[in-house]
Amino acid sequence: MKHEYKQALTKYYTTDTQYFENLDKHFYKNEKQYVSKLPRKAFEGKLVLEAGCGSGAMANWLEKNWNASVVGVDLSLFGLTMAHKKYSPHFAQSDLEQIPFKGNTFDTILLFDVLEHVVYPQAVFKEFHRVLKKGGYLVIISPNLIFNPRVPVSTKIWELLDTLSGSSEFRYVAPLVDGCACGDQEATLITNPVKVMRCLSNIGFVIVRKNRVRCNLIAKK
Repeated sequence: MKHEYKQALTKYYTTDTQYFENLDKHFYKNEKQYVSKLPRKAFEGKLVLEAGCGSGAMANWLEKNWNASVVGVDLSLFGLTMAHKKYSPHFAQSDLEQIPFKGNTFDTILLFDVLEHVVYPQAVFKEFHRVLKKGGYLVIISPNLIFNPRVPVSTKIWELLDTLSGSSEFRYVAPLVDGCACGDQEATLITNPVKVMRCLSNIGFVIVRKNRVRCNLIAKK
């Protein structure tokens, strides 16, 4: 199942140009709201990896406003082409499960509204742990899909039971289906913040800030 989800998402992100144009417009429409969620001290003057950088708008904002040095990676050549043309050359094509940088490279990693589109979160978090410097920060901003009214009640019940039992097994909804359960056709991972925190802790991260209403977390290596 997960393999088919990964194939569907990969095809989508490498063929839909409008998606990244919309991302760019949406960022500037909600700029103040977005950046207000970020801990400035983790970015100002730091070497930052933005994982799933899309059109490059967030990376550009961090460089101009907080003097960060940002490297962006994304699966889509369409998104990266836009980022190169509009902002800077500091973007590379990469699957988040195989980041093309040496270990202990970055001060901070930003995963902004991307986690819900990840099919193999454990593998991605392990890569983040590898390329992040000791003492570096992983900042995750993601909707908590449990609270989405279109997620089936059965899924919510299972998530509650899993949370109470201590399970860290992730659940999914089929991506790119009309009227799909999560209400976001490009999302697949049910981003239960409790499970995300358990997964990060198992890999070796320390959670330093959490918000269970949204899946907004800051972890430290």
